[in-house]
Amino acid sequence: MTAASRARPRRRGAVLENAILDATVAELAEVGYAALTVEGVARRAGAGKYSLYRRWPDKAALAMAAAYHLHDDEPVPTTGPLRADLIAWLRQGADRMAGPAGEIYRGLLSESLVSQDRPTPGLLSRGRGVTALTRILDAARDRGEPVVDAPAGQAMQAPQALLRIDFLTRGAPVADALIEAIVDEVALPLLTRRTPGSRPPEPIPPDRVGAGPIV
Repeated sequence: MTAASRARPRRRGAVLENAILDATVAELAEVGYAALTVEGVARRAGAGKYSLYRRWPDKAALAMAAAYHLHDDEPVPTTGPLRADLIAWLRQGADRMAGPAGEIYRGLLSESLVSQDRPTPGLLSRGRGVTALTRILDAARDRGEPVVDAPAGQAMQAPQALLRIDFLTRGAPVADALIEAIVDEVALPLLTRRTPGSRPPEPIPPDRVGAGPIV
């Protein structure tokens, strides 16, 4: 710890935790996930590294906490109609992937592929995506939209999973047309009931999605 950091007022609790997470985001922007270290974050935050290890066991958990910290106050779109809320929600996710959260996700996934001892992004997830989607569906159901009563677990995970696949294979930014395709061709058919006389959505041509199909 430097003399400057020793001269700072002693920080505890949420104040210290937020300073550490802010420092993690700054380190990620500067060096990337692969070169991120707990020691580097501690130096930038002006904190002892054991303060970090008491809260997060390794850099993977620290980085994932930083990703959530970035978007703690992000509102869940629930104003309706359902299609517009789903598009807005997935657009939020795509925009997150274009920033530090995407760097973290790629780094965690890369590590888990080369070592079975490393946690996957799914194991470190707090389930916020499913929680947000549940809120969106509940609001739509309250408005009288034909939402299924108990969506299957895979149906709840499919929209974000497709978004992540596109991000990992094509990078950012994720095309608006791709998000609309996920909503119209996957999310709405899985999460809503067909009403009498309704027609399934027309598939969006691959050339509108962006880079065509992945082969």
